[in-house]
Amino acid sequence: MTSIQTSLYSVSILIFVGYPTFRATKTVLMPFRILIADDNEVARGLLKDIVEAHSGWEVCGEGQDGRQAVALAAELKPDLIILDLAMPTMDGFSAAREILKAQPTMPIVLHTLHAFDHLELEAKKNGIRALVSKMDTNGTLENIVKMLLGEKKAPISVSPLPDITPVTMVPDAPVVQAKVAEPSKLADPAPDTGIKAN
Repeated sequence: MTSIQTSLYSVSILIFVGYPTFRATKTVLMPFRILIADDNEVARGLLKDIVEAHSGWEVCGEGQDGRQAVALAAELKPDLIILDLAMPTMDGFSAAREILKAQPTMPIVLHTLHAFDHLELEAKKNGIRALVSKMDTNGTLENIVKMLLGEKKAPISVSPLPDITPVTMVPDAPVVQAKVAEPSKLADPAPDTGIKAN
């Protein structure tokens, strides 16, 4: 067997050093959250359809009477509330007063079947921002909601992205010396055939 003659050479390996981990965040615009309250299931369904026809709005809760509207407003803290006037346990005026005690800047729209010329003054006294007839088919409710929400900043959601640990090669990093056999010296030498090339 032919002996293998091996020469050794040095390989320098630079160690990569990572800087401290950075945490990035992603900011996303969230839809405006609207609470609706009406004791009539069909009316609530129509309101929900109107609200959710807009990509930037969503119904965050549905109340079936005035007291439930007050409780949901406190729990959900919506961006806007649409109240019926004639509801069991507590009417729309009384519910609005209770809600505004805890959240004075809450925009509230009163949505009612009743003729409301004589109700406008009462609505203003109770802090209600607008009064809209359920008989209206001209998009008044949507326009008023859009106007009131336009006075508010769109809610945002901030969520963390995966940790980012940048890696860089530092010139002064420690050098590790390793002895590795040179590949070109590992092969068996060619046999001597006695034939010389011209």
